[in-house]
Amino acid sequence: MPKLRRLDAVIHNADIAELTADGIRANLEVLRERLPAARILLLGLLPREEWPSAPLRLEVARVNQLIRDCADGEHIYFAEIGEVLLDRDGHLSAAIAPDQLHLTARAYALLGASLDPELDRLLGPSR
Repeated sequence: MPKLRRLDAVIHNADIAELTADGIRANLEVLRERLPAARILLLGLLPREEWPSAPLRLEVARVNQLIRDCADGEHIYFAEIGEVLLDRDGHLSAAIAPDQLHLTARAYALLGASLDPELDRLLGPSR
């Protein structure tokens, strides 16, 4: 039995934040029913598009705001680690996501480094 499950989601269209959040909640309910003792690490959606004011970037922020409350601190934990992909001005550079969606090896390394403390928090440093 796994010690931890991770649920990832992505948004492809603007103006559907509520629908996306509802789908994530439904997936969490199924996971909780099937794996009642598991801890679930729910990661916030990662940034999309280059500019902070871009429509999909705003939708991602809205989804993350809506799903943050799914965390109960006992079985479901929320972590928003996507900001590590952005430069100091909030831009998603081509070095991280050349098409503002698919990530480079450098991006995955940054995410992995940000995920480690979250995993330590949930599973302990000896995981």
